[in-house]
Amino acid sequence: LNHRVAIDYVRLFVGGCLTIEVSNQKTLCFSNDEFRAFAEVPSSQRIVIGSADGSVRVWDLNAGAAVSLLGRHRREVTSLACHEIGGLVSADAEGTVIRWDLQSGQTLATATADDVSAVGVQSIRFSNDGTELAVLSRWWNSTQTQQTVSFMDCVSLKHLRTVTLDHSAAVVLAAGEQDWIGIDWTGNVRRIDTGELLARIGKPHVSALVLAQEAGFSNVDDTESQPSTETSRRKRSP
Repeated sequence: LNHRVAIDYVRLFVGGCLTIEVSNQKTLCFSNDEFRAFAEVPSSQRIVIGSADGSVRVWDLNAGAAVSLLGRHRREVTSLACHEIGGLVSADAEGTVIRWDLQSGQTLATATADDVSAVGVQSIRFSNDGTELAVLSRWWNSTQTQQTVSFMDCVSLKHLRTVTLDHSAAVVLAAGEQDWIGIDWTGNVRRIDTGELLARIGKPHVSALVLAQEAGFSNVDDTESQPSTETSRRKRSP
């Protein structure tokens, strides 16, 4: 499984500390409470951080500071995704999904727990073309109900279809134009529709994939990834 990442200034340290190394030699550090999710704004030097208090903030890396508070969820932010077409979307532990206007902070669309058939969102990810949003619901370690993936229109957040997983997943990712894969915390990579085991990856890579949309795969094969035991480094693709 070939690991493709897109950011050259982020280093994830085992233990939960997120350190962002800015080009002007400044370093930004965030605690577990300060960040729960992360997204890069395409073609910019800005990132979005979702926190345990429900806040969604835009940070300017050149300034080394937060430049705007887009808004707040009622519960902790569990996932963020940003795409040139789909824009910025956040989700929380209550099951609410919000699409934001990055300039004004206006809420453009909202989906509730009823819309995603869940109480709590594990992760959200855009399709490669940015037209669909996959919402992975229920917690991966829940023993009460099976996890579901609700696919939504990226603009309206209207429900398109739902897939019920027969295996646990920490994150669901697009793997090509039509295929989607689910990855569990042990590193097993499976097709979400058939449950077919495709590959295995290292746990540090799983953590990076759960944290940010910008971590992804260039293709799927049966090779097991072996990342560093100390850090998972994100580098810009050529």
